[in-house]
Amino acid sequence: MLHGASRHSAVFDEVVYPAAGYAAWKTGEVRLNLEHPPLLKLLTGATWLPTGLPVEGAPGWAEGNQWAFGSHLLYGAGEGAAGLLWRARLPIALLSGALVLAVWAVARRRWGPVAGWAAAALVALDPLVIAHAGLATTDLGAAALAFGAAVVLPWALARGGVGRVLAAGGLLGAALAAKFSAIVLLALLPVGVWLARGRGRRVLVEALGCTAVAALVVVAAYGRSGPGAWLEGVRMLARHDEVGHPAYAFGRWGDRGWWWYFPAAWLVKTPLVALAAQVLGIAWAVRRRERLAAAWPLLLVAGLFAASASAASLNLGIRHLLPLVPCLAVLAGGALADLWRRGSPARASVLAAGLLLAGGTLRIHPDEIADANLLAGGPDRLWRVLSDSNVDWGQALPSLADELARRPTRRLYLAYFGTADPHASGLRYAWLPAFNMIPRRREDGPDPAGREWLAVSATTLMDVYTTRHEAYAWLRERPMTAFPGHAIALYDITDDGAVFALLGDTALRLGEFEAARAPLRRAAELSPEDAGIPLKLALAAASLREPEEAVAACARVRALAGEASQEAAACASILALARTPQSPEAPEPDSEEARRAFLIRSK
Repeated sequence: MLHGASRHSAVFDEVVYPAAGYAAWKTGEVRLNLEHPPLLKLLTGATWLPTGLPVEGAPGWAEGNQWAFGSHLLYGAGEGAAGLLWRARLPIALLSGALVLAVWAVARRRWGPVAGWAAAALVALDPLVIAHAGLATTDLGAAALAFGAAVVLPWALARGGVGRVLAAGGLLGAALAAKFSAIVLLALLPVGVWLARGRGRRVLVEALGCTAVAALVVVAAYGRSGPGAWLEGVRMLARHDEVGHPAYAFGRWGDRGWWWYFPAAWLVKTPLVALAAQVLGIAWAVRRRERLAAAWPLLLVAGLFAASASAASLNLGIRHLLPLVPCLAVLAGGALADLWRRGSPARASVLAAGLLLAGGTLRIHPDEIADANLLAGGPDRLWRVLSDSNVDWGQALPSLADELARRPTRRLYLAYFGTADPHASGLRYAWLPAFNMIPRRREDGPDPAGREWLAVSATTLMDVYTTRHEAYAWLRERPMTAFPGHAIALYDITDDGAVFALLGDTALRLGEFEAARAPLRRAAELSPEDAGIPLKLALAAASLREPEEAVAACARVRALAGEASQEAAACASILALARTPQSPEAPEPDSEEARRAFLIRSK
């Protein structure tokens, strides 16, 4: 778990979550990242307490800018990002280990030792679990707590007792304080009460007791901020769902999500062996009444999490379905144990399936985030059908650094989707438009005689977060030199004037005029007779209100194309723009860009 995580840069949310939890410990109030409950952020942030990092006065704190604040603590406060990430990831790794043990214990208790080992293997070897087990995010920890509540709550209602009620209420509250999606667990209460109705009024009192304990846990997690902060978080999440979120899946782009997104993503991201075991487990559990009586909480919880995710507009990745994995693994464990009892050929097939699952996971390690089965064409082609945390969550900067360490580098042009600082992975780069959340550096590589490289994150390559989804379309069919981490496309663009011109044009169309200048200047060196290139340089300079450079570029245009050319006529308009005073206020964005700005602030 932690080995894979140690090979990853901070994924998108890791810049915020531990920092928000740490700030809550230091100030006594939950102030940052209200869109997600605080429990797991408090857990990861607690590991930073020995550092004594300053909170008040840190960049972003006063304004409530969680991204600036988190980035400063992780990369700018002098503690070392690698050490801080390792500390923050450790509690989630421990919770992941506890989840595997819990799955083993539950399956073993219900259906025997073979079921326990089979279920534990299905969780421990699942690439989705391994991918998130060592990350300081909320997904895996929330899945572990949800599984605990799904098991303990029905047991407490069926058996009764103060200790069981406290344990069930505590786990339910912890799950609710970890992720808002855990609210579906409340459905266990009425179903559990109805099934235990033979115990009379006592079961209703105990259900109310579980609810009260859960509420106390949630309130305690918010500290001085109180229940109002929980309600504000619910409001923010509802607003996010209403606004939508950019997504890409199977050739489609959209902000509102698709009902089929999660089923389809599950089909291509889950190893085929595990997929077959899950289907077998569900069919096995519902065939007999006594099995269904033991399996109903797991089936209900898995179904509710899947239904709520599919109904939402936020199609960010199947990590939102992580609670399904342990629930379905227990059912699959029971089915495989039943198969095991049928003799040697059946046992051989179970063992072969386990070896196939283990082999596939070892093959992709440590890049489990980008894993995909053959239905998607494997991990090297997953970026063509899915995006974001299914493939490329900002984790692959160390893999890119390792790849470039084997190749002489004059300059790296980087269009990166993520929040991690590439300097923390030893990368010097020239920034290109992507998600715009890393420093906009313009640096040369270590070898003046080396090659020129272009690195583009898979999510950027598919233009998930651009308005027209075509900025980098021209690059998608170009053969990659390498694909570090199965998440960042690397291209050798040495002395390729056409590519540099296209990079400059891409930056111009995205409104990133400063970023356009470096590739356009390189294109001008490589294609000195092309009048279109100095014309674009003139446009970049004019947009930045640098008339002298715009005049010089237009002089070059006229020398190449002639005074009567269309390019020369275009220069007249460009020079007029260069001399126009820049408005102190930015123009109002259109509605789609406004939605994206909201998402960046509140994701």
